Amino acid sequence: PDDHLYEKIAQHQLASRVLTHFQDKLGYEIIEYTLEDDLRPGNPIPDCDIAIFFIHDWPTIHEDPNWLKGFIDIFDKIPVTVPTKDQVFSIFTKTNYLSKLIPVLRKEGCMQPTKIVSKELDLDNIVEWALQLDEKKVVTKENFSAGKEGVTELKIKPIAALKEDLRRTRLSLQETHRQYPFFDPKFIIQKYEKRFLTEPEVRIFFSNGVFLYAVSHVGWVGDVQWPIRVSSGDVKQELKVIKELVFTTMPDLQKYPLLRIDFGPQAQLNEIEMWPDMFGGPNLDLTGSEWSNFLNTVAKGIIAQGTSLLAEKRNDRNESPLNNTGAYSLDTKEN
Repeated sequence: PDDHLYEKIAQHQLASRVLTHFQDKLGYEIIEYTLEDDLRPGNPIPDCDIAIFFIHDWPTIHEDPNWLKGFIDIFDKIPVTVPTKDQVFSIFTKTNYLSKLIPVLRKEGCMQPTKIVSKELDLDNIVEWALQLDEKKVVTKENFSAGKEGVTELKIKPIAALKEDLRRTRLSLQETHRQYPFFDPKFIIQKYEKRFLTEPEVRIFFSNGVFLYAVSHVGWVGDVQWPIRVSSGDVKQELKVIKELVFTTMPDLQKYPLLRIDFGPQAQLNEIEMWPDMFGGPNLDLTGSEWSNFLNTVAKGIIAQGTSLLAEKRNDRNESPLNNTGAYSLDTKEN
């Protein structure tokens, strides 16, 4: 299957359900604003009460930092957004959520050896830590990146080369932060998982903390390597980790209308995504009653969050709606 086309269709179907409610039930005027055709050339987003984002692909810090800055600025221009700015930063600043989860998950053996590298951290200590790993490589992961783009593999030896690579990475990210202050320059360094290309990765979907479905695949997803669905019984250990460790440590994760949590071998946490590839839904082909139920569940979560935030905003201001206008943002990139 064409991954990009599948995700684009899925987002349009989800948007249709949400926007129909806001238009027909609540009387909102709907305006479409796309990241590719509107935001990239710098067209201002119209004044509106609420902006709801339906996104598969999004501007990253590597692709175009100015474009990403424009995207982040939207959250300060619109009174209400779904998701909220705090929700976006909580997930896309990977070092943020991992700083909370690493101590808990590492204690239970549910995560690869992982460190967060800050401006102040002594790189000699990181090199010494890496030398104790039973592996020849480590990987670094940056904030506000996606997929392969933000991941770099580094050889542990020679030691001097590793330290220099880490130094350059840190300097580069600090320079990015200087130019774009919203960007957190900390980064992750983790033991390389060589089983990634030979053993399944599990991706588990939730809506407001409720399990929806799970898929599994080996290696990078592509036209010839499509995930397969797995049952809740096949991911008992991962679900236990999520319920007892992840959601307990970060209960606000249960407030996302759509969230995906990914695990590598032996139920070890890989990452968390809030605008995830859905891979065609439970049946992997955008069809069937389960797919329709999935869309309805996620749509209800988005609608509930949006209407609740609107009510809070109006109560705070003690006024009526600005103009009863809602904008929604769609990613239409073809790459």
